[in-house]
Amino acid sequence: MFFAVVDRNRLRGSIRNGVIHVHNQHGKALAVYNFSINQEQLPQKPWCDGALYFFQRDTFVRLKLGTETYANEWASEAAIRPVAKLHIQPEDFPFLEQISGHDDGPLLRLSTLSKAIREAARQATLEHSRFTITVPATMRDHLEEYITLQQWAVPTAQFTIIPTNDEITLEITMLPPAFREVLKDNYAHVLAK
Repeated sequence: MFFAVVDRNRLRGSIRNGVIHVHNQHGKALAVYNFSINQEQLPQKPWCDGALYFFQRDTFVRLKLGTETYANEWASEAAIRPVAKLHIQPEDFPFLEQISGHDDGPLLRLSTLSKAIREAARQATLEHSRFTITVPATMRDHLEEYITLQQWAVPTAQFTIIPTNDEITLEITMLPPAFREVLKDNYAHVLAK
């Protein structure tokens, strides 16, 4: 229901939700849910009418987080049609007043820097878990701030700035697979073939 009533056209930043299972003093498991949007937009109440769609369960499988761990999400690889649709309003969501805010400032700044660097890119390479991008030397401050934010977002990656005359090359190594795919897609226009 949460995702149905959040107006994504008005929302800037990320949407977060989750559940934590705790046990009370009698050993009974309790589910504690949390719902959050960009804290700067929380006062604007970016809610809207939405819909819940209902599907047959037979083609759905529970998604895995690892080899033995499962997510609380189910997906169907088959194209399917809903068997029912229920229109809802924000007030139908029982936790509407408990939606909290989180700081998306670093993510939004990282997005702005990524766009500026991508637009300034002269060349890029991607080999296994190593990515390089070459930009004008005037982008050094942008690159340094980008590295700081990316180290927060992707702590396993290693970043090195290599200056040469009027250009700077940023080398990123130890790329996690998901980050590698994002870079591959974002820099497809300048990746060396």
